[in-house]
Amino acid sequence: MVNQDTAQKELLSFNDVFADVFNARVFQGEQIISPDSLEDARAEAGYSDEFNPLGEYERDVVKIWREKNVALAILGLENQNRLDPDMVFRMFAYDGLSYRAQMKRSKNTNERYPVISVVFNFAKSAWKKRLTLRESVVFPKDADGNSLEERMAPFFNDYKLNVVDVPRLSFEEIQLFRSDFKLIAGAYYALANQGVPICDDVAIKVRHIEESLRCMREIFNAELAETVRKQINDHHGEVNMGVGMYLADRLVNKGREEGKEIWLNKGREEGSLLKARESALRMRAQNMPVDQIALFLAVPPSLVQTWIRETQTAPK
Repeated sequence: MVNQDTAQKELLSFNDVFADVFNARVFQGEQIISPDSLEDARAEAGYSDEFNPLGEYERDVVKIWREKNVALAILGLENQNRLDPDMVFRMFAYDGLSYRAQMKRSKNTNERYPVISVVFNFAKSAWKKRLTLRESVVFPKDADGNSLEERMAPFFNDYKLNVVDVPRLSFEEIQLFRSDFKLIAGAYYALANQGVPICDDVAIKVRHIEESLRCMREIFNAELAETVRKQINDHHGEVNMGVGMYLADRLVNKGREEGKEIWLNKGREEGSLLKARESALRMRAQNMPVDQIALFLAVPPSLVQTWIRETQTAPK
């Protein structure tokens, strides 16, 4: 049975998805890396000792970026579904082995190229600690018990993790994705924002339907995956407004089936009603009809209209 980690690797291994996430994160959405320029690094015999030199190093997804038979970079993605305090050491070792392999492959020092590794964190908690080598080691103390960290720092070669906290990507960051990965990021966003959809002027064309749905099923649940499958089938392989729209519908319907007026109940609590108002105004800014906004948030249409009027009459 496919688990969450395997499902994530399957989706990110496709060249178009891999190129997309690097273009979005490294090049701010500019299409610098083309899928056709990527090669599976494991297919290169010259890199065999780079990944498994001692029988213990196993990377998730690694590609060689090559243009006109010239290697430009080694790009690596690591999936994490839990926080690993030793991740900085693992990534430091991976990158070091990649540079070591370049030295062994060619004696020409003008043929060295960069190695970029990115950690995709799917854990419930944000990756806030142990982002650098300096944060992950314990510096010695002098005879008086004072740390020698500051004195050693100028001579200490630091290393930092490049972490993408997928469940906490912003609305603007998600818009930079163009591949199937946008479905995953959009679902996280909708779940965190009470069903606010990821709306686009251009529909998302889902290329790897089974792999994308398998990933959604393992990360979220089978119900959501099948709901998205139906939308894809109904729209000939496209999702017009992102998975957030369908996740919102699922959440609202589920709440009604259980006899719970989700937002009306939570809206009575301090802060919850304010969140609903913010969501409604964001949807309205995307030209969504008032009745549809009310449906998604499970609030009366009159309340949505009141929020809109308050914004229109507010002093500028």
